[in-house]
Amino acid sequence: HASPPCQGYSKVTDWRGDRSDHPRMIDSVRRMLSGKCYVIENVPDARSNLIAPIMLCGSQFGLQVRRHRFFEIPSLPFMLRPPCQHRTTDAAFDHGGKQTEREYATALTCNWMTGIEARQAIPPAYTEWIGRQLLKLSDG
Repeated sequence: HASPPCQGYSKVTDWRGDRSDHPRMIDSVRRMLSGKCYVIENVPDARSNLIAPIMLCGSQFGLQVRRHRFFEIPSLPFMLRPPCQHRTTDAAFDHGGKQTEREYATALTCNWMTGIEARQAIPPAYTEWIGRQLLKLSDG
Protein backbone atom coordinates (compact mmCIF):
# COMPACT_ATOMS: atom_id res chain seq x y z
CA HIS A 1 0.00 0.00 0.00
CA ALA A 2 1.67 3.19 -1.19
CA SER A 3 0.64 6.79 -0.76
CA PRO A 4 2.99 8.89 -2.89
CA PRO A 5 3.26 12.54 -1.83
CA CYS A 6 0.15 14.39 -2.95
CA GLN A 7 1.42 17.98 -3.08
CA GLY A 8 2.22 17.80 -6.81
CA TYR A 9 -1.43 16.96 -7.53
CA SER A 10 -3.31 18.86 -4.85
CA LYS A 11 -5.24 22.13 -5.24
CA VAL A 12 -4.21 23.01 -1.70
CA THR A 13 -0.62 23.34 -2.95
CA ASP A 14 -1.74 26.13 -5.29
CA TRP A 15 -2.96 28.11 -2.28
CA ARG A 16 0.52 27.99 -0.74
CA GLY A 17 2.86 27.83 -3.70
CA ASP A 18 3.26 25.98 -6.95
CA ARG A 19 2.46 22.33 -7.72
CA SER A 20 5.43 22.19 -10.10
CA ASP A 21 7.74 22.57 -7.07
CA HIS A 22 6.66 19.09 -5.94
CA PRO A 23 7.36 15.70 -7.54
CA ARG A 24 4.60 13.67 -9.16
CA MET A 25 5.51 10.15 -8.15
CA ILE A 26 2.49 7.97 -8.98
CA ASP A 27 4.00 6.57 -12.21
CA SER A 28 7.36 5.78 -10.61
CA VAL A 29 5.68 4.16 -7.60
CA ARG A 30 3.52 2.06 -9.94
CA ARG A 31 6.64 0.87 -11.79
CA MET A 32 8.29 -0.12 -8.48
CA LEU A 33 5.19 -2.09 -7.45
CA SER A 34 4.63 -3.71 -10.84
CA GLY A 35 4.14 -7.47 -10.67
CA LYS A 36 2.91 -7.34 -7.08
CA CYS A 37 -0.51 -7.02 -5.51
CA TYR A 38 -0.55 -3.31 -4.70
CA VAL A 39 -2.64 -0.30 -3.74
CA ILE A 40 -1.80 3.31 -4.63
CA GLU A 41 -3.70 6.06 -2.83
CA ASN A 42 -3.89 9.76 -3.57
CA VAL A 43 -5.99 12.93 -3.55
CA PRO A 44 -8.96 13.64 -5.86
CA ASP A 45 -6.86 15.83 -8.16
CA ALA A 46 -4.59 12.84 -8.85
CA ARG A 47 -7.51 10.74 -10.08
CA SER A 48 -6.56 11.03 -13.77
CA ASN A 49 -3.08 9.67 -12.94
CA LEU A 50 -4.49 6.52 -11.32
CA ILE A 51 -5.69 3.49 -13.29
CA ALA A 52 -9.40 2.73 -12.74
CA PRO A 53 -9.43 4.21 -9.24
CA ILE A 54 -12.16 3.77 -6.68
CA MET A 55 -13.16 6.65 -4.42
CA LEU A 56 -13.63 6.20 -0.70
CA CYS A 57 -15.11 8.74 1.71
CA GLY A 58 -15.38 8.71 5.48
CA SER A 59 -19.17 8.91 5.25
CA GLN A 60 -19.20 5.49 3.52
CA PHE A 61 -17.79 4.03 6.75
CA GLY A 62 -19.99 5.88 9.20
CA LEU A 63 -17.22 8.35 10.03
CA GLN A 64 -18.18 11.97 10.58
CA VAL A 65 -15.60 13.21 8.12
CA ARG A 66 -15.61 14.25 4.48
CA ARG A 67 -12.30 12.90 3.14
CA HIS A 68 -12.32 11.71 -0.48
CA ARG A 69 -9.36 9.62 -1.53
CA PHE A 70 -8.79 7.62 -4.71
CA PHE A 71 -7.23 4.16 -4.81
CA GLU A 72 -5.71 2.23 -7.72
CA ILE A 73 -6.07 -1.49 -6.91
CA PRO A 74 -5.46 -3.57 -10.04
CA SER A 75 -6.09 -6.92 -8.34
CA LEU A 76 -9.45 -5.84 -6.94
CA PRO A 77 -12.37 -6.32 -9.32
CA PHE A 78 -14.75 -3.43 -9.86
CA MET A 79 -16.76 -2.96 -6.70
CA LEU A 80 -19.68 -0.66 -6.08
CA ARG A 81 -19.52 1.35 -2.88
CA PRO A 82 -22.45 3.19 -1.38
CA PRO A 83 -22.54 6.88 -2.29
CA CYS A 84 -21.20 9.48 0.10
CA GLN A 85 -23.67 10.54 2.75
CA HIS A 86 -22.19 13.90 3.71
CA ARG A 87 -23.75 15.67 6.66
CA THR A 88 -23.42 19.36 7.40
CA THR A 89 -21.80 18.40 10.70
CA ASP A 90 -19.05 16.28 9.07
CA ALA A 91 -15.49 17.39 9.69
CA ALA A 92 -13.78 18.66 6.56
CA PHE A 93 -10.19 19.55 5.74
CA ASP A 94 -10.40 23.31 6.09
CA HIS A 95 -7.49 24.31 8.33
CA GLY A 96 -9.62 25.09 11.35
CA GLY A 97 -12.45 26.97 9.64
CA LYS A 98 -15.11 24.46 10.68
CA GLN A 99 -13.43 22.49 13.44
CA THR A 100 -10.11 22.38 15.21
CA GLU A 101 -7.37 20.20 13.80
CA ARG A 102 -7.69 18.01 16.93
CA GLU A 103 -11.39 17.47 16.15
CA TYR A 104 -10.49 16.64 12.56
CA ALA A 105 -7.89 14.04 13.63
CA THR A 106 -10.46 12.48 15.96
CA ALA A 107 -13.07 12.35 13.16
CA LEU A 108 -10.53 10.46 11.01
CA THR A 109 -10.13 8.05 13.97
CA CYS A 110 -6.48 9.12 14.09
CA ASN A 111 -6.64 10.76 17.53
CA TRP A 112 -3.07 9.62 18.32
CA MET A 113 -1.79 11.92 15.55
CA THR A 114 -1.04 15.59 15.74
CA GLY A 115 -3.27 17.86 13.68
CA ILE A 116 -0.47 18.31 11.14
CA GLU A 117 -0.06 14.54 10.80
CA ALA A 118 -3.82 14.08 10.41
CA ARG A 119 -3.83 16.51 7.46
CA GLN A 120 -1.66 13.97 5.63
CA ALA A 121 -3.56 10.88 6.79
CA ILE A 122 -6.31 8.72 5.42
CA PRO A 123 -8.74 7.14 7.86
CA PRO A 124 -7.59 3.64 8.87
CA ALA A 125 -11.08 2.41 7.93
CA TYR A 126 -10.19 2.83 4.24
CA THR A 127 -7.11 0.61 4.42
CA GLU A 128 -8.93 -1.90 6.61
CA TRP A 129 -11.79 -2.17 4.08
CA ILE A 130 -9.37 -2.57 1.15
CA GLY A 131 -7.41 -5.21 3.07
CA ARG A 132 -10.61 -7.19 3.80
CA GLN A 133 -11.55 -7.10 0.10
CA LEU A 134 -8.11 -8.36 -0.92
CA LEU A 135 -8.22 -11.13 1.71
CA LYS A 136 -11.61 -12.26 0.36
CA LEU A 137 -10.02 -12.62 -3.09
CA SER A 138 -7.16 -14.71 -1.73
CA ASP A 139 -9.60 -16.99 0.13
CA GLY A 140 -11.65 -17.60 -3.02
